[in-house]
Amino acid sequence: MAVTLSNIVAGITRIQIIKDSTYATATWSSDPAAAFITEFGAESAGTTTAKLVDLSSLQGPAVVEYSCEHEKIEIEQDTFFVKHLLKAESLTVKFNLAESIFWNLQVGIAGMADPASATVGPGVIGPVSAGAATSTIHHYAIKIVSVGTAVATPVRRIIIPKAYATGNMGVSFTKSGIQMIPCEFSAVRGQETGGDMIPVGWIVDAAS
Repeated sequence: MAVTLSNIVAGITRIQIIKDSTYATATWSSDPAAAFITEFGAESAGTTTAKLVDLSSLQGPAVVEYSCEHEKIEIEQDTFFVKHLLKAESLTVKFNLAESIFWNLQVGIAGMADPASATVGPGVIGPVSAGAATSTIHHYAIKIVSVGTAVATPVRRIIIPKAYATGNMGVSFTKSGIQMIPCEFSAVRGQETGGDMIPVGWIVDAAS
C-alpha cells in the first residue's frame, strides 16, 4: 500500500537579525506578529524583512532547540504524579556562518565591541574603556525562515525578538576548507518601551 507523505519541511533556510532594537512598538504583548512588522518592517519577496540583515550563507543546518525543566507534584495518597509544573525553559538557536567577515565575527562573539569596519575590523574583545567592569554585549532580534524548495515561498518562520550570543567561538585556520564561524543565541524575556513583556518567541507556518 502506498503511503502519501505531507508537511515535509525541507529546503533552504535563511537567518536575519537586527542589533539592539528598542522595542518601541506598544502591541508586543497583545499582537506580537503585528508588532514585529511595525518594529522591523513587512516582508518582501516572501522572506526578507526591511530592517533585518540577512546573514547569508550557512554551513550546515540552523538548529532551534527548546528545553524545559519540570517540577513534579505528588500527593501521598496516589502513586502517580498528579501534575507537572514548568520550572525553567530555554530557547536557543545554533548555526555556522560560512562567510568569515568581521560582521559575522561580531555577531558570534558576545564580548566584541562594534568593529571600526564591518569588513576589516579591528574588533576589540573585552572592556573597551578604562575601569569598565564588563565587555559590551549586544542583543539581537532573530528571524529564521525555511523557504522550502520554492525559494520565494516561506514554509515556516521562527521569530525570536530578543536573544544574546551565548556560544563559544572556535575559528580554525587550515590550508583548505571553509573557515566557519559557529554561533549560538539564547532567547530572553524582553520588555517593550511601554513596560509590557515581549513573547520569547513564536512559530508561524505558511498556512497561518
